[in-house]
Amino acid sequence: MAQLIDEGTYRARALEGALGETSTGREQVAVRFALLDFEPRTITWYGYFTDATTESTFRALRTAGWRGQDLSDLSDLSREDAPEVHLVVEHEVDPQGKFPTRARVRWVNSTQGIGLKEQLAPDKAKAFAARMKGALLAFDRANGASSSAPAPSSRAAQARPPARPQPRGAPPRDEMVPQELLERQAGEQGDDIDF
Repeated sequence: MAQLIDEGTYRARALEGALGETSTGREQVAVRFALLDFEPRTITWYGYFTDATTESTFRALRTAGWRGQDLSDLSDLSREDAPEVHLVVEHEVDPQGKFPTRARVRWVNSTQGIGLKEQLAPDKAKAFAARMKGALLAFDRANGASSSAPAPSSRAAQARPPARPQPRGAPPRDEMVPQELLERQAGEQGDDIDF
């Protein structure tokens, strides 16, 4: 039995894809990925076609390199030049304890950029920062924080528990925000962010 893949973000590339059916008779798609830092390890992502998930399934397929218009032909995912992606792997525990914990691909993310519709130009970023400076200082004062706090001493850094190691070349965990979460938050805030 293969060792359980740790939770985290992994560099990967699609190897193949196929359509299937769930145990309840719903259509699904599966894409097998090669983990680039742990060859020859592979992991499979499953996408679904419900009202709530179809858009994110299409986005994941496109991110993985599928260019087609016909879902019955996923051969683009087998190309040698399929793009590198970041897979966010989480552990799934069976609440009834009938099945062992398994590693599940939760998100298929692009390695390109940080997920902004459009990044502010440097001059606009500076102007925005200047407008927000007073609000930031007020926030820091209200929360007892100092925006000019010195870096923690080496003794303080040693007192922190060590971070869980990440695969080589993976972006920092705090930079990986699932696309669906960003969209949900934008909808709740009445934003019109278009990804």
